[in-house]
Amino acid sequence: MHWINTYWGATALMVASQLPLSIFLYANFMRSLPLSIEEAATVDGAGLLQTLFRVVFPMLKPVTATVIILTSVSVWNEYALSVFILRDPEVRTTAPAIATFFASQGSDPNAAAAAALLTVIPVLVAYLVLERYFIKGMVAGYEK
Repeated sequence: MHWINTYWGATALMVASQLPLSIFLYANFMRSLPLSIEEAATVDGAGLLQTLFRVVFPMLKPVTATVIILTSVSVWNEYALSVFILRDPEVRTTAPAIATFFASQGSDPNAAAAAALLTVIPVLVAYLVLERYFIKGMVAGYEK
C-alpha cells in the first residue's frame, strides 16, 4: 500500500490501535444512560435526529473528553510504531525525534529538559481544558 514514511500509514495504524478502547468506553457509557430521557424527548415531540443531536450527543461530552485525552496521550507518546513506519527523519513524530535529540544532546541536560518540556505542553493543555469532562467520564457507570 506504500504507507511506509507517510503520515497516512501511521495515522491508519494508530486509529486502528486506539479504536477498540474508544468503542469499549462509548458502549459502556451509553449503556449507563437512562432510556427515559430519550423517551421524554420523543414524548415532547422531538424526532430521531433532534433526540440524537440535542439529547444524546450532549450527554456524551464526558466520555468524549475521556477518549480524546486517553487517545491523545497514547498517540503522542507512541514510539515503536513511529520508528517502524516513519523511518525518514522529515516525517518523524515527536517521540522518536526527542529520543534522537536526547542521544545527540546527552551531555547538555538543560537542552534535554527544554525539549522534554516542549513535548509535554500540548498534552498538558489538552488535559487542563478537558479535565472536568475527563473526571466525569472516568467515574460514569460506577454510580449505584
